[in-house]
Amino acid sequence: MKPLSYIYLLGIALVLFSSCSNGDEEPDAEIGGGGTLTLSGDEAHYTSGKLEVSETAYGRADLTGLEESLVAVSSGISIPKTAGEELVPEGSDLEQQFVVVASEMAISMSIFADGTKRDYVSDVSKAINVTIDQSSKEVTFNDAAVVNADNGSILTLNGTLVW
Repeated sequence: MKPLSYIYLLGIALVLFSSCSNGDEEPDAEIGGGGTLTLSGDEAHYTSGKLEVSETAYGRADLTGLEESLVAVSSGISIPKTAGEELVPEGSDLEQQFVVVASEMAISMSIFADGTKRDYVSDVSKAINVTIDQSSKEVTFNDAAVVNADNGSILTLNGTLVW
């Protein structure tokens, strides 16, 4: 897979988030944290039913288009420390890697498994079921559903990520 695949994911997120603003003071961008998301649904087996997050970044509008959003990646993918840089995988093996972009308004993610990239987005006409708690630096997924952009298969995400 080429780094352009990551740009595609971020492009989806940018479209979803670009017009979103609640007028509050913008939070400071932070990188760190991690956590685990459990998956259920027809395609959960591609990741053994879970996503182990190695790094997160909160408040990176340069990556997502929205200050109040979280980028979460698997090991082997680094989140750039400065604006203007891209998410780039380390090495050429993309097996079992992923990128998740989440806010209280939408979710976008790509999973690389079995030699295939699978893109998922939330159905914004339904409840997103993502809660961001800035004071505890947590993002909680509570039966948050995403749909495979190619075949309509639904994955449900549960868990808490920290930054």
